[in-house]
Amino acid sequence: MRKSCLEYVFPDPKDRQATESEAECIARDRSWSEYFFDQGAGNRLAGVGGTLWVAYNGVTEYLDRRKIRQSADQRLASAWFGEANRVKTRALTVAVEMLPHFRN
Repeated sequence: MRKSCLEYVFPDPKDRQATESEAECIARDRSWSEYFFDQGAGNRLAGVGGTLWVAYNGVTEYLDRRKIRQSADQRLASAWFGEANRVKTRALTVAVEMLPHFRN
């Protein structure tokens, strides 16, 4: 079975002893990112829908604007320097690696 793009962006824990809670968090992150791929702000505009750009936007909208954090300062720190930044970088890397498969 082929892995989905989001399985590369939100990989399963390497530690087989990962808790059920961790697995649920990963599944939630994938699910919400997929939702924003389809329903995110501007992602249904003509000529944009279904592109790698929209896939990346789905991840960034979820992480930066929708995922609940304890405060605006924590959300900003995560987006710029923390886990959200690392995941967005991984999402961009996955999109760039997939680009040759989307070109004619």
